[in-house]
Amino acid sequence: MFLCSSFVFAESDKSFSNPALEHRESKIEISSSDRLDNELPRYETLSGGKKVNAHFYKAELSDVLRTLANWSKLSVILSPKIYGTVTMRIRNIPVKTAFYSLVRAHDLYILKKDGLIKVITRKEYAAYLRAKKVHSQVFRTRFIPAERFYKVVRQLLTPEIGRAVFDERTSQVVVTDLPERIAHIKELLQKTDIRNDTIRVQAQIIEIDYSDESEVGAFYKMVDMKSHRTMVDARFASNRAIITQTSGGLKIQAVIDDVPFPNVNTPKSIELGLSALGIDGEAITVSSPSLYVEENAVGTLMVGQEIPYPVAQASNFGIVETKFEFVKAGMILKLRPRVENKFSDNPLIHLDLEIENSSAEFIRFSDSETSKAPQKSMSKARLSVRCFSGQSV
Repeated sequence: MFLCSSFVFAESDKSFSNPALEHRESKIEISSSDRLDNELPRYETLSGGKKVNAHFYKAELSDVLRTLANWSKLSVILSPKIYGTVTMRIRNIPVKTAFYSLVRAHDLYILKKDGLIKVITRKEYAAYLRAKKVHSQVFRTRFIPAERFYKVVRQLLTPEIGRAVFDERTSQVVVTDLPERIAHIKELLQKTDIRNDTIRVQAQIIEIDYSDESEVGAFYKMVDMKSHRTMVDARFASNRAIITQTSGGLKIQAVIDDVPFPNVNTPKSIELGLSALGIDGEAITVSSPSLYVEENAVGTLMVGQEIPYPVAQASNFGIVETKFEFVKAGMILKLRPRVENKFSDNPLIHLDLEIENSSAEFIRFSDSETSKAPQKSMSKARLSVRCFSGQSV
């Protein structure tokens, strides 16, 4: 944890269900291949067998699969939803490998049970996985926002099978998917749901009362040395001086520019001086809040009020309902900290600050209560500062 003080004045379905519409043909070379990007996970594979040579030209896909199954001495059941044609040439390829490669090339899937091999479409396979393989798990985050985790999880779900639900009330994410995908999501959560570095910010909100006058200025007098006649007697004052806080009290600084000085060539005597500093106002510490902000997150301090105003009215069964919104006004400080040299003895802290001093009042456009509109007047400053842990800025 780092400490920084702040002194402030004043946030497709590819199953071929219609042969007329989905008739296709393909040319493939049988070879080992990686899993396709949109492929569903495959739990059954085939390989090996005697090497064969064959050439098929615009043959029905189901006929080619049956031929290769006979050569492999496999007991195969083909889904009636498998359609299409295929053109392919096999050269010295193990027959089971050729069979399985053809299945994958057409986005088909196999299931093995009791010595039988069933070849089915993607849609049928997805339905099988949903019924037999999927299960659900509840995830709860500790440090990262649950909604942000939910948005990431949605991109990791198995196509056509996985589902995620975000419960706003409990801030939980319920994931339903295949076991290996849920394990992957769990591993991801363990790696990312960690506490960021936290910076403790101690702030002071100060109100300065300028109700009394303060005179800060300069004067000079010019006298002719021969006649002893006063040639110029001028005073220049600033009624409001810059006030800063120092240990033990207040310090007032005044800058007075463009003081006229006559171009007099005669010998002269000049008397210069600075008027006494004086102020009868006072500086009051309104609040000294502390807040903990994660690195690169935005923290907000507010000393002020939220003013409600009606925006709409509706009448249902004789009951008048009024909708309100709120406008925030007062002293609002937003800050975003980040840390350099975290592992050094004296880390450097960057603070991006946005300071708002605002007030709000209402303007009535008509006699209707819902015609009031808030008008917010404000001054805003943005700056970036750097300090070491424990320093004030």
